Amino acid sequence: MNWRDVSRNPVDEKVHMFLLKELESKKVIQETSSNLLEKFVSGYSVLDIGVVEHDISHIESESWKHRKIKNWATKVVGVDILEEEVRILNDMGFDVRLVDATSLTDLGERFERVVIGDVIEHVSNPVALVEFAARHLAHDGLIMVSTPNPFNYSFFMRVVKEGTFIANAEHMSWVTPSMAIEIASRAGVRLKNYYPMIGRPKSILKRFIKKILKIILSEDNEIYASSYIYIFTK
Repeated sequence: MNWRDVSRNPVDEKVHMFLLKELESKKVIQETSSNLLEKFVSGYSVLDIGVVEHDISHIESESWKHRKIKNWATKVVGVDILEEEVRILNDMGFDVRLVDATSLTDLGERFERVVIGDVIEHVSNPVALVEFAARHLAHDGLIMVSTPNPFNYSFFMRVVKEGTFIANAEHMSWVTPSMAIEIASRAGVRLKNYYPMIGRPKSILKRFIKKILKIILSEDNEIYASSYIYIFTK
């Protein structure tokens, strides 16, 4: 069921209530993304979109996502638009294709899992990105999309301090849970689940602020989530 089945008016209160119920039924609270990623890709063939993660300098790090996926998956193919970095990774033995993941390109392969790690907020056309991922899904495959939460309380602290918020200079947009539902609908897939990543604050100040907020807000309020992980299915 789509919100358009409730009303043609996207700001209708009935649509609002419908989306609240939809999101509540799909929300799963999660503390760390690493275990979730490992479970998602282990034992599956994987297409990893945006493997470079901004800069080639950190690929030797144990935290580099593509290396983790390569260790867990049965097969992994990477995709990125950075020509020099793709050449370097292929020279190192990785299988990375120089492809725009918002294009109509078909790699001619199908994967049980597609991972889009912190890419969707960078692209001009998020629907085309999800369409590209869906095009490469095997039967019963799943897409994982991670993206920052624009309403995290630490972002508000930056606004208080600086008067505005400056994200990664390449970011084009934010994707909140209700927007994920709409993007999925337009891309011909559906939102299966989503995970607000509510972890323990690292700094003493942030832990103190969270304690204050908990007086008036519930434990699972998404203001505590640093990021979202969305799972899409056909």
